[in-house]
Amino acid sequence: MLDAVDRLDAALTEGSYTERETHSMTGVSKISIRRWLAWGRHNSQEPEPFWEGKIRADVIPEIRQQAIHEFEAYRERRIDLEIGRGTSRRSPNESIPDLYQRIHSDALSVSFIELIEILIVGSIRVATGKKFQEIRACHDHMSEDWRTPFPFAHNNFLEMPLYRGKFQDAVGKTLEQMDYKGDYVATWYPMGKEQPITVDPHRGSGAPVIKGRRVRVQDITGRFKAGESVDFIAYDFDLERTDVEAALRYALRLSL
Repeated sequence: MLDAVDRLDAALTEGSYTERETHSMTGVSKISIRRWLAWGRHNSQEPEPFWEGKIRADVIPEIRQQAIHEFEAYRERRIDLEIGRGTSRRSPNESIPDLYQRIHSDALSVSFIELIEILIVGSIRVATGKKFQEIRACHDHMSEDWRTPFPFAHNNFLEMPLYRGKFQDAVGKTLEQMDYKGDYVATWYPMGKEQPITVDPHRGSGAPVIKGRRVRVQDITGRFKAGESVDFIAYDFDLERTDVEAALRYALRLSL
């Protein structure tokens, strides 16, 4: 499976998005984002737990070790509860330890391909009401069959029975926003393909941009907030007025 990661375009797997950006772009809660990444990265056979490598460098060793210990204990309780052997008195809705979140939150980095999988996980949960562990079990099964750690971002996902089930319409609308290159999603159109906003890891460092250009949505909104008119921004960036208007609508949706 690690070979499959090595064959991926590096732009797809490099960390580009913060936790806040991932939440804003996908609508998936921060806790769910952390759960998905913690489980997925832990099972990917990385040389060290991702939470240890991502804790901020300025955290003193004693606090670092305490946070890691608390998180590992939390993770074991979650695994016990999810496979039905747990006897913990803790609530099944227990949150990730506060200390861990406080020293880790600024360091969490999500790749483009992880962003796409998180988006699809959110669509599945909304459409079906399936529990998180059910989706993860399906993901892990496909991951093993296809020898890829990212089956939800793989073009085979279009053929899977889960996709063709009762929530096909809801998940299908999300997948219609994707363009594939080779085996994986290469571009996401978050407002639909009829709109000129794209998320492409090869443009604008993965930030939302105007289709075919490197003009970021945040560049347009920054100029607009500074008092520049839509027409002047369009002229200065050599864009259509409708491009600028679409960028402002998308920014409003993300509260940029």
